[in-house]
Amino acid sequence: MASESPHYVSVAAVTHVGRVRERNEDAFVVADLTGGTLLRDRSHARFDVGERGVLLAVSDGMGGAEAGEVASALVVETITREITAAPLETPRDTTLTEAIQRAHEAVRVQGQRDHASMGATLTAVFLRAGRAYIAEVGDSRAYLLRAGRIVQLTHDQSMVQLLVDSGVISHEDASRSPLRNVILQAMGHQPDLKVALGKMELRDRDCILLCSDGLTAHVTDEEIR
Repeated sequence: MASESPHYVSVAAVTHVGRVRERNEDAFVVADLTGGTLLRDRSHARFDVGERGVLLAVSDGMGGAEAGEVASALVVETITREITAAPLETPRDTTLTEAIQRAHEAVRVQGQRDHASMGATLTAVFLRAGRAYIAEVGDSRAYLLRAGRIVQLTHDQSMVQLLVDSGVISHEDASRSPLRNVILQAMGHQPDLKVALGKMELRDRDCILLCSDGLTAHVTDEEIR
């Protein structure tokens, strides 16, 4: 993101079903909320960050049959619509949090309607006025690459991360643990949701990466860098 005005972002996005699953349960959105540009396929773009900002989000679905695919798509569609419609005077962290809560409820309602156990992770970044507001539910991640260094901005809401934080297992053991796929909360999966939210000031040439565990389960942070 450029330091001069107007701010701009260059974005690239891609998703792939991988080698194991038949369906791709990941979904992403890149939304220029001022100009109305919306990317949901393999694509790249560059645009100014206008007064409504830019939304970047990735969601990893879970559930049987098509439930995960439905949940992740519903998550990114709902937060995009809600943030687009939010009044400009609403604080940005409030706008993001409220949009996520509505997406959470939308997935819960859909699951009840379809009699399906569905849920999804979410990591979203809302860019406005040189700041990034970062929200997380589950174990999809956000990274910052700055001046040749990579830093994880989010903290996995997973069982193995809890065990690592408690000193029960090491980071090395976590990657091999049979509990590594157990997350502590998900969009639409439990009645109440606690969104982890942070913010940061952006600098010229910062690079932010959002990804699901389809990447981080197989590629180290250093390889990502």
